[in-house]
Amino acid sequence: VENKSEAIKIYPNPVDDILYVESETELKYWITDISGRTIQQGITNGTINLTDLNNGLYIATFENNGQLFSEKIIVH
Repeated sequence: VENKSEAIKIYPNPVDDILYVESETELKYWITDISGRTIQQGITNGTINLTDLNNGLYIATFENNGQLFSEKIIVH
């Protein structure tokens, strides 16, 4: 997935344990479940460890220079 304006790439999706994030800058991130509850948050420097998440659908939201970018991710 690529956000054309800021070139943010996240992969793989579906993900088993490590989500890779390619961006020119560090990004603030939130992982929320489908009910909107924040499960994990932090600042990524290229990877996000999702080992502790149960299998299912989540929303990964990233903030870059005040802009938000969200993507559905599947953890299995």
